[in-house]
Amino acid sequence: METLGIDASKATQGAAYGLRFVGLDPSPTLALYGADDWYPVEVALTTPRVVNIRISFHEQGATAGYESVQVHVDRPRRRVEISSVEVLDTRSLAHPYLALPAALFAHWAGREAVHAAGVVLGGRAWGLVGKREQGKSTLAGALLAAGHEVFVDDVLVVDGKSAFAGPRCVDLRDGVRARLGLREPTERARADTRDRVNLPPTRGQAPLGGFVHLVWGYDLGITPLAIDERLRRLMGARSLPYCKAHGEVMLDLATLPAWELIRPQRWDTFEAATGLLLVTLAAAAIA
Repeated sequence: METLGIDASKATQGAAYGLRFVGLDPSPTLALYGADDWYPVEVALTTPRVVNIRISFHEQGATAGYESVQVHVDRPRRRVEISSVEVLDTRSLAHPYLALPAALFAHWAGREAVHAAGVVLGGRAWGLVGKREQGKSTLAGALLAAGHEVFVDDVLVVDGKSAFAGPRCVDLRDGVRARLGLREPTERARADTRDRVNLPPTRGQAPLGGFVHLVWGYDLGITPLAIDERLRRLMGARSLPYCKAHGEVMLDLATLPAWELIRPQRWDTFEAATGLLLVTLAAAAIA
């Protein structure tokens, strides 16, 4: 597997998305190198019953309800309060329940969060951008099977032309692991709806190479995007579309190379689509 040349011998606990989540039990799911000085955010866990699904935003934070889990973000106190029917350990809450707090604190710090998986090729992080059901995690899993590193599964936090690693796992739908030929062990996650592949710690931050926008279509192909189209696509992929975009950061991101990858939603074309992506990114990494 490709690495980022890490020499550190000890990972920072609680690290993900450019933040240090403190107050949690140590876990390899939240462990990154070079993150000791990241912005600290306290996490507090309680277990009252929550049944409604709702999201509300206000000047000082946000509250989101996900079935039996509620996440409350308190900006002034640098605090995230997570309430759940069942007790959540660090592995369980790291993904997906820390993604919204991470996106909000990123926004307040002048960063952007993009709805994308991230993989490392040629020493750079590349965003695989797409809405739900666009196959981001599956494609990231395929690149993992090909020997490349998964940097983040679902939310890519970026600061200018750098990217921040996420929780050390990638969640795959039932049957995908076998299809991809992954040998890494998995565990059931997210209310027994996903196979979770646990990943080793990595460097917390990497240069950002660019973006690949995933689209289902009839014919397989990959097309470079012009700068105005790059900006339009990225604006539409922001994790917090209701918050005003940081213009300078978005313009910096739009200067990076980007492509649209169109592929049929069929397993018999998946290997060819993965190969096309790898060839494209390999060429861009050495350009």
